[in-house]
Amino acid sequence: MSARELPISKSVVALDQALGKQIKELNFSRKHAGRGMKGTYARNGGKINRGFEGGQSNLAKRFPKRGFKPNQFNIKKPLRQLNLGKLAYHISKGQLDVSKPITMKDLQDCGCVNSIKFGVKLLSKGAEKIKELNVPLHLELSDASMSAIEAIKATGGSIKVVYRTPLLMRQHLKPHKFASYKELKTPMPPQKRVLKLEKLSEKGLQVEYPRAPWFTDNKEAILAEEAERVKRMKDA
Repeated sequence: MSARELPISKSVVALDQALGKQIKELNFSRKHAGRGMKGTYARNGGKINRGFEGGQSNLAKRFPKRGFKPNQFNIKKPLRQLNLGKLAYHISKGQLDVSKPITMKDLQDCGCVNSIKFGVKLLSKGAEKIKELNVPLHLELSDASMSAIEAIKATGGSIKVVYRTPLLMRQHLKPHKFASYKELKTPMPPQKRVLKLEKLSEKGLQVEYPRAPWFTDNKEAILAEEAERVKRMKDA
Protein backbone atom coordinates (compact mmCIF):
# COMPACT_ATOMS: atom_id res chain seq x y z
CA MET A 1 0.00 0.00 0.00
CA SER A 2 1.46 3.35 -1.03
CA ALA A 3 1.68 6.41 1.18
CA ARG A 4 -1.20 8.06 -0.67
CA GLU A 5 -3.53 5.07 -0.11
CA LEU A 6 -3.02 4.98 3.67
CA PRO A 7 -6.29 5.51 5.55
CA ILE A 8 -6.60 8.84 7.34
CA SER A 9 -8.61 8.86 10.52
CA LYS A 10 -11.57 11.19 10.85
CA SER A 11 -10.05 12.80 13.92
CA VAL A 12 -6.95 13.87 12.00
CA VAL A 13 -9.04 15.31 9.17
CA ALA A 14 -11.27 17.13 11.63
CA LEU A 15 -8.21 18.53 13.42
CA ASP A 16 -6.73 19.78 10.17
CA GLN A 17 -9.99 21.41 9.16
CA ALA A 18 -10.28 23.02 12.56
CA LEU A 19 -6.84 24.55 12.18
CA GLY A 20 -7.75 25.82 8.72
CA LYS A 21 -5.36 23.54 6.88
CA GLN A 22 -5.92 21.92 3.53
CA ILE A 23 -4.56 18.49 2.72
CA LYS A 24 -2.87 18.68 -0.65
CA GLU A 25 -0.90 16.15 -2.57
CA LEU A 26 2.81 16.90 -2.83
CA ASN A 27 4.03 18.01 -6.23
CA PHE A 28 7.17 16.02 -7.00
CA SER A 29 7.58 17.34 -10.56
CA ARG A 30 9.95 20.25 -9.73
CA LYS A 31 12.31 19.78 -12.65
CA HIS A 32 12.99 23.48 -13.29
CA ALA A 33 11.68 24.85 -9.98
CA GLY A 34 9.49 27.45 -11.67
CA ARG A 35 12.44 29.21 -13.36
CA GLY A 36 11.95 27.92 -16.87
CA MET A 37 14.55 25.94 -18.76
CA LYS A 38 17.57 28.09 -19.60
CA GLY A 39 18.71 31.67 -19.49
CA THR A 40 20.01 34.23 -17.02
CA TYR A 41 17.05 34.00 -14.69
CA ALA A 42 17.33 30.21 -14.44
CA ARG A 43 20.92 30.39 -13.18
CA ASN A 44 22.01 30.75 -9.60
CA GLY A 45 22.43 34.46 -8.85
CA GLY A 46 20.83 35.39 -12.16
CA LYS A 47 19.84 38.88 -11.18
CA ILE A 48 20.16 42.00 -13.32
CA ASN A 49 21.02 45.33 -11.76
CA ARG A 50 18.72 48.26 -12.11
CA GLY A 51 19.46 50.22 -15.28
CA PHE A 52 21.19 47.37 -17.12
CA GLU A 53 20.39 47.50 -20.84
CA GLY A 54 21.98 44.35 -22.16
CA GLY A 55 25.53 45.67 -22.33
CA GLN A 56 25.03 48.95 -24.15
CA SER A 57 25.61 52.29 -22.42
CA ASN A 58 22.74 52.85 -20.04
CA LEU A 59 20.60 55.95 -19.84
CA ALA A 60 22.56 57.48 -16.97
CA LYS A 61 25.77 57.41 -19.02
CA ARG A 62 24.22 58.66 -22.24
CA PHE A 63 22.77 61.81 -20.68
CA PRO A 64 25.08 64.82 -20.14
CA LYS A 65 26.00 65.90 -16.64
CA ARG A 66 25.32 69.41 -15.38
CA GLY A 67 26.40 71.29 -12.29
CA PHE A 68 29.36 71.07 -9.91
CA LYS A 69 30.03 68.13 -7.64
CA PRO A 70 31.92 69.03 -4.46
CA ASN A 71 35.06 67.03 -3.67
CA GLN A 72 34.98 65.55 -7.16
CA PHE A 73 38.75 65.66 -7.59
CA ASN A 74 39.78 65.54 -3.92
CA ILE A 75 40.14 62.18 -2.21
CA LYS A 76 38.46 62.31 1.17
CA LYS A 77 40.57 61.08 4.07
CA PRO A 78 38.21 60.61 7.02
CA LEU A 79 39.87 60.91 10.42
CA ARG A 80 39.00 58.80 13.43
CA GLN A 81 37.12 60.89 15.99
CA LEU A 82 38.17 60.84 19.64
CA ASN A 83 36.26 62.58 22.42
CA LEU A 84 38.00 64.12 25.43
CA GLY A 85 35.76 62.09 27.75
CA LYS A 86 37.01 58.79 26.33
CA LEU A 87 40.61 60.02 26.49
CA ALA A 88 40.16 60.95 30.15
CA TYR A 89 38.65 57.52 30.89
CA HIS A 90 41.69 55.65 29.56
CA ILE A 91 44.03 58.01 31.42
CA SER A 92 42.17 57.43 34.68
CA LYS A 93 42.48 53.66 34.15
CA GLY A 94 46.26 54.03 33.85
CA GLN A 95 46.36 52.83 30.24
CA LEU A 96 48.06 56.01 28.99
CA ASP A 97 51.25 57.55 30.38
CA VAL A 98 50.77 61.32 30.73
CA SER A 99 54.42 61.90 31.67
CA LYS A 100 55.36 61.71 27.98
CA PRO A 101 53.66 62.84 24.74
CA ILE A 102 50.72 60.63 23.79
CA THR A 103 50.94 59.56 20.14
CA MET A 104 48.38 57.93 17.86
CA LYS A 105 50.20 54.61 18.29
CA ASP A 106 49.68 54.84 22.07
CA LEU A 107 45.97 55.48 21.52
CA GLN A 108 45.68 52.47 19.23
CA ASP A 109 47.68 50.14 21.49
CA CYS A 110 45.53 50.87 24.55
CA GLY A 111 42.27 50.47 22.60
CA CYS A 112 41.25 54.10 22.86
CA VAL A 113 40.98 54.31 19.05
CA ASN A 114 40.71 51.39 16.65
CA SER A 115 41.84 50.91 13.05
CA ILE A 116 43.51 54.26 12.38
CA LYS A 117 44.14 54.80 8.67
CA PHE A 118 44.53 58.51 7.98
CA GLY A 119 44.73 60.03 11.47
CA VAL A 120 42.79 61.05 14.58
CA LYS A 121 40.75 64.18 15.27
CA LEU A 122 40.12 65.30 18.86
CA LEU A 123 36.62 66.51 19.79
CA SER A 124 35.50 68.37 22.91
CA LYS A 125 32.76 66.06 24.22
CA GLY A 126 33.60 65.29 27.87
CA ALA A 127 35.91 68.28 28.37
CA GLU A 128 34.84 68.56 32.02
CA LYS A 129 36.50 65.20 32.74
CA ILE A 130 39.82 66.54 31.45
CA LYS A 131 39.45 69.49 33.81
CA GLU A 132 38.82 67.10 36.70
CA LEU A 133 42.09 65.30 35.95
CA ASN A 134 43.93 68.65 35.99
CA VAL A 135 46.96 67.10 34.27
CA PRO A 136 48.78 68.76 31.35
CA LEU A 137 48.43 66.55 28.28
CA HIS A 138 50.77 66.66 25.31
CA LEU A 139 49.16 64.96 22.33
CA GLU A 140 50.31 64.16 18.80
CA LEU A 141 47.24 63.97 16.54
CA SER A 142 46.06 64.97 13.07
CA ASP A 143 43.44 67.60 13.92
CA ALA A 144 41.31 68.98 16.75
CA SER A 145 38.28 71.21 17.18
CA MET A 146 38.65 74.71 18.60
CA SER A 147 36.87 73.83 21.87
CA ALA A 148 39.07 70.75 22.31
CA ILE A 149 42.20 72.85 21.77
CA GLU A 150 41.04 75.34 24.39
CA ALA A 151 40.28 72.55 26.88
CA ILE A 152 43.74 71.00 26.44
CA LYS A 153 45.53 74.35 26.69
CA ALA A 154 43.53 75.27 29.81
CA THR A 155 45.32 72.47 31.69
CA GLY A 156 48.74 73.49 30.35
CA GLY A 157 48.88 70.91 27.56
CA SER A 158 49.49 71.12 23.81
CA ILE A 159 48.54 69.39 20.57
CA LYS A 160 51.07 68.71 17.85
CA VAL A 161 50.43 67.76 14.21
CA VAL A 162 53.18 65.87 12.36
CA TYR A 163 52.90 65.50 8.58
CA ARG A 164 52.98 61.85 7.48
CA THR A 165 52.25 60.16 4.19
CA PRO A 166 50.04 57.00 4.25
CA LEU A 167 53.19 54.85 4.20
CA LEU A 168 54.78 56.78 7.08
CA MET A 169 51.50 56.61 9.00
CA ARG A 170 51.46 52.84 8.59
CA GLN A 171 55.06 52.61 9.77
CA HIS A 172 54.22 54.77 12.80
CA LEU A 173 51.25 52.60 13.78
CA LYS A 174 52.72 49.19 12.88
CA PRO A 175 56.52 49.39 13.05
CA HIS A 176 56.84 45.59 13.34
CA LYS A 177 55.85 45.27 9.67
CA PHE A 178 58.86 47.29 8.48
CA ALA A 179 62.53 46.38 8.46
CA SER A 180 64.44 48.04 11.27
CA TYR A 181 67.48 48.80 9.09
CA LYS A 182 65.45 50.81 6.57
CA GLU A 183 64.69 54.45 7.28
CA LEU A 184 61.79 56.12 5.53
CA LYS A 185 62.25 59.82 4.82
CA THR A 186 59.42 62.30 4.98
CA PRO A 187 58.92 63.91 1.55
CA MET A 188 58.01 67.53 0.95
CA PRO A 189 54.22 67.90 1.23
CA PRO A 190 52.22 69.01 -1.83
CA GLN A 191 50.82 72.50 -2.13
CA LYS A 192 47.30 71.71 -0.96
CA ARG A 193 48.61 69.84 2.06
CA VAL A 194 50.87 72.71 3.06
CA LEU A 195 47.93 75.12 2.96
CA LYS A 196 45.86 72.77 5.13
CA LEU A 197 48.70 72.47 7.62
CA GLU A 198 48.98 76.25 7.79
CA LYS A 199 45.25 76.47 8.54
CA LEU A 200 45.77 74.02 11.41
CA SER A 201 48.57 76.24 12.66
CA GLU A 202 46.20 79.21 12.66
CA LYS A 203 43.82 77.25 14.89
CA GLY A 204 46.52 77.02 17.56
CA LEU A 205 48.09 73.64 16.80
CA GLN A 206 51.82 73.01 16.62
CA VAL A 207 52.51 71.91 13.04
CA GLU A 208 55.63 70.08 11.89
CA TYR A 209 56.39 69.28 8.25
CA PRO A 210 59.47 69.27 5.98
CA ARG A 211 60.65 72.53 4.47
CA ALA A 212 58.73 73.48 1.34
CA PRO A 213 60.87 76.15 -0.39
CA TRP A 214 58.09 77.45 -2.62
CA PHE A 215 56.10 78.36 0.52
CA THR A 216 58.43 78.63 3.51
CA ASP A 217 60.95 80.85 1.67
CA ASN A 218 58.27 83.09 0.16
CA LYS A 219 55.59 82.95 2.85
CA GLU A 220 55.39 86.72 3.38
CA ALA A 221 55.18 87.43 -0.35
CA ILE A 222 52.47 84.79 -0.84
CA LEU A 223 50.39 86.15 2.05
CA ALA A 224 50.79 89.71 0.78
CA GLU A 225 49.68 88.66 -2.70
CA GLU A 226 46.63 86.90 -1.25
CA ALA A 227 45.71 89.96 0.81
CA GLU A 228 46.04 92.17 -2.28
CA ARG A 229 43.79 89.81 -4.26
CA VAL A 230 41.12 89.89 -1.55
CA LYS A 231 41.32 93.67 -1.45
CA ARG A 232 40.84 93.96 -5.22
CA MET A 233 37.80 91.68 -5.05
CA LYS A 234 36.21 93.85 -2.35
CA ASP A 235 36.86 97.09 -4.24
CA ALA A 236 35.49 95.70 -7.51
